Amino acid sequence: MIKKISLLPALFLLLISFCKTPMNISYTYSDGSGNQFLISPGSFEYIPVKPENSSSGIYDGGDPLKKKISKKEFKSLSQLLERGISEKDILQNREKGTGMIEKKQGTSYASCILPMENPVKKEIESELKKHRQKNK
Repeated sequence: MIKKISLLPALFLLLISFCKTPMNISYTYSDGSGNQFLISPGSFEYIPVKPENSSSGIYDGGDPLKKKISKKEFKSLSQLLERGISEKDILQNREKGTGMIEKKQGTSYASCILPMENPVKKEIESELKKHRQKNK
C-alpha cells in the first residue's frame, strides 16, 4: 500500500514564513554627518561620507561595509526605524546633525527627519554603530 503525502501543508507553511518578513521593504538611514545605512531583509550596508563630500572637507566616515544580517537582526532594526518614522518630534527640512529615515515598500514611500537631540535618533545611531562594529 502506497501512502500519498500532500505537499500543500508544507507549501502553505513556506509561504507563511516568507510573509512574516516582507522581502520588498528597505530602509535608508542618513545620520547627522551624511553617512548612509541601507537596511533590507538579509542585508546591512554602510556608505560613509568621504572628505571630498563632507561639509568640512575633512570629515571621513570610515570604511564602507556590506554584510548579511539575520531575520532577527532585520526585525530589530526595522522596529527601531519604525519607531523613528512614527515620532511626533520631526522636522520639515534636513539640517546638519539631523537623522533621516526613508522607507520603501513596494510602491509606497515614507520618510521623516529626526532632530539632532531626539532620543529615538540617538538610539537608532547607537544600534547602527553596533552593527558596523560587529565586523571589526
